[in-house]
Amino acid sequence: MGGNERMCNAGLSLLRKRIDRIDKRIAGLLVKRYKCISAIGLYKGENKISVEDPRREADVLGKVTHGIRDEKAVDFIRQVYACIFNASRAVEIHKSG
Repeated sequence: MGGNERMCNAGLSLLRKRIDRIDKRIAGLLVKRYKCISAIGLYKGENKISVEDPRREADVLGKVTHGIRDEKAVDFIRQVYACIFNASRAVEIHKSG
């Protein structure tokens, strides 16, 4: 293994460690989000409110992407939130049923 390859591997290792720390924070926030979603699902079930709320989802996307100038980052966030919204609806359906 040459010097440049070792430097690249060291850089990759540092970046992966940063991602690991970020992922741990994200997971903690997702647990908090899950607890809120669960409560919302119960509320919607008790009050016969539809789980589907496209306007709310559009509003959330607008808030989380506001001010981000990097369009590729915005696209990435939209993809991630599409998964979050799908998982959230599944939790709400389960809790409201």
